[in-house]
Amino acid sequence: PIVLRDITKIPSDASCVLIPGPRGQYSAAEFDVLQEYLGRGGSLFLALYPLSKRGEEWVPRTGFDTFLKEYGVQQGLGYVCDAVENYMGDVRFIPARRFGGHAVNAGVQNINTTITLPYVGIVEKTSTVPPYCTVLPLLFSAPTSWEEQGRVEQVRPRPDGQERLAPEGGMPLAMAISTRLAKPSESGRADARMIVWGSADSLGKANLILMGYPNVENLEYLLNMFRWLMGEEEQIAIPPKRPGQKPLDLTPDVLDRIQWVTLLGFPGLGLFVGILAWFLRRK
Repeated sequence: PIVLRDITKIPSDASCVLIPGPRGQYSAAEFDVLQEYLGRGGSLFLALYPLSKRGEEWVPRTGFDTFLKEYGVQQGLGYVCDAVENYMGDVRFIPARRFGGHAVNAGVQNINTTITLPYVGIVEKTSTVPPYCTVLPLLFSAPTSWEEQGRVEQVRPRPDGQERLAPEGGMPLAMAISTRLAKPSESGRADARMIVWGSADSLGKANLILMGYPNVENLEYLLNMFRWLMGEEEQIAIPPKRPGQKPLDLTPDVLDRIQWVTLLGFPGLGLFVGILAWFLRRK
């Protein structure tokens, strides 16, 4: 690994730099190293932890908020929650099934693909994007989601009226940025590329291996993002879905309905059949 505080320049043979979940404050010198690397046509994959409120501050404080705004991107405040579309009953475990129009998503809209994102925050455009930057969303939460800035309730969760609700298209959870260079780099690249990913936890083993099986969709999507970052768009592909075991996801509302059907529906049906049989026998 490269320790930014110990170097003044990222090696020219670095095809891509990965920063998985920064927690501490980065110095101005470290951001200068990153900007110099991007200025040479480099590529950066930045996976962030959602910001959470501790006292009067939003943490973790890393300095990337200021850095990203120079490229037309900002991070939301809090977690994205969804009481309807979630994974394993955790409202902060978001299944992303809506994708933006970007090269990373080539073909993905045509198949039933789900990217699982535990503990994810919003990553969105700033109100003003620099003219040399192209910023496009990669994937979205469901329209039933919201941005929770307070305590997350797992039992009967719902926005409290002060939270930001998702628009019809959902909330953006990752952004792809292409920054036009003043002149082509030594490698011939005309742009620097960056992906800002809203869920650092999604890169962990617990998410990439689900129920003892590889999370193929997440792994393939990660590969496609790095293929785009390194300028290998021709290798981007969404392979056919592979057979495997998947758990059945049921929301609390669905579980309640199943409970009432079991407690009242089946006995009621039995009672009706019994009365009908008695009536027919009398005739």
